[in-house]
Amino acid sequence: MAILDAFRKFSLEQKLAFVALSYGYITMFCPGVLVAPFFPAEAAKQEVGSKLTGIVFAVQALVGVVCGPFVGMAIAKFGPKTCFLVGIALNATFSTTFGLLEHSPS
Repeated sequence: MAILDAFRKFSLEQKLAFVALSYGYITMFCPGVLVAPFFPAEAAKQEVGSKLTGIVFAVQALVGVVCGPFVGMAIAKFGPKTCFLVGIALNATFSTTFGLLEHSPS
């Protein structure tokens, strides 16, 4: 119960920041998780093999590992709030683009 006691001691601003960060992280990771059941079937329609489908999912994790140190340097230079907002905007842009792939020519 120590976590709940600590949360109760937060100010309203801290609680709102916690909720905003939690929402941001959920919305950042949902596109990768929610597409998993549907993407292989859509990829098969486009005649994409299962190996390449797996690579598509693996690239997201690989990019996270490779870009992690650079993001750390960017946080030190630009601040965490700016980096977080830019990250959410980039994720929204690329998730939307990924969602529009079904309308692309074969």
